[in-house]
Amino acid sequence: MSRRPSPLARVAPTGVVLLAAAAPALQAQSPSRADSVAAARRGFADSWFWGVKGGAARFGTVTDGNKIAGLAGFDWLITRSKAALLIGAEQSFFSHTSAVAEPGSPGFARVVDLKNARRFSASVLAVPGRLGPVRPYAGVGLALDVMREVTPRGDVASAAHASALRDEMDDGSSKASLLLLAGGQVQFGRAAFFVQGNGTPAQTRTLWNRGGVMQLEAGFRYNLSPSREE
Repeated sequence: MSRRPSPLARVAPTGVVLLAAAAPALQAQSPSRADSVAAARRGFADSWFWGVKGGAARFGTVTDGNKIAGLAGFDWLITRSKAALLIGAEQSFFSHTSAVAEPGSPGFARVVDLKNARRFSASVLAVPGRLGPVRPYAGVGLALDVMREVTPRGDVASAAHASALRDEMDDGSSKASLLLLAGGQVQFGRAAFFVQGNGTPAQTRTLWNRGGVMQLEAGFRYNLSPSREE
């Protein structure tokens, strides 16, 4: 007596045939890895933007008061959906003066010539969402400012005096400080334009010895690649 095939045995071959026929269509409709990477490059989240920027820096010294200098630099913006890491480097261009304590002469100061400064910074940003076409952001970080050239005016009495004066200038020619930053970015596909401002507090024991340093920057960023593999 022969056994009748079960309903599952009768349906299974038909199902296999249907799945085989539908597989190419399903594969065509599912996004490929290349499509996912292209979408990430056009979006904001999980992206790596490389940028260039220009702007102005405001700082002050005890001899020249408050001054404004032009700056240029570049940055990297590494994003997630609601947060980002911003790493920047820029140089400001100026020729001004400041003063350092005169070694061996309490109460006296030596005027020094300053030329240009560089800043290196890293900030953690909150990116809450969008306001129309603008994506605002704000955050906190650390900045290292380094004076490029410091030259004392006048004569020195001896090699020891010159060495002590150089130590005073070296101590004042760099400063690390807290950085507060806020800005906004408008994106068009993989390209983005941004404006941002930042500030650091005053430190009187440096060559930037009158008020803090504030910078206003604008520039262009381009989404080169996703910040993580899909």
